[in-house]
Amino acid sequence: MNDTSSKILLILLLISYLVGFHYYVNYKVDKKINDPEFLLELSAKVRPALIFDANGTVHADMGARELIEPINVAKKGKHADDLQITITPKKHLAYPPLIETINLFSFTQEVRRGKDNQWVYDLTQTGCTDCEKVPRFRLEILKTH
Repeated sequence: MNDTSSKILLILLLISYLVGFHYYVNYKVDKKINDPEFLLELSAKVRPALIFDANGTVHADMGARELIEPINVAKKGKHADDLQITITPKKHLAYPPLIETINLFSFTQEVRRGKDNQWVYDLTQTGCTDCEKVPRFRLEILKTH
């Protein structure tokens, strides 16, 4: 082999190596981002949330449970469904967690700081479509990094 053909062969080998490496990396990334366990872990770290009801029962945990103490729900106010929800974070949270209803109840919401790191939500029921059900809520922790 002469010097020119050796250089051409070396360049072709280098190009094929780079193309193969590119496909290998894409395959590994695609495999990882489509893995359900990885997606659950990622969402729990990025947007930790949980679903609970007016009895304080947690129905689904998407990473928020490790950041807060058990939720305290107390009945308060004029209506039977007026609630006071107390969230006690394990670490200081600069912003109150978001709480939203996920069934056909509507509440007005006032949020204030409680004792230490607590956040206290006073919810006043403004309406409901199916009042026989127990109100359910989605709580999302707003993380600042």
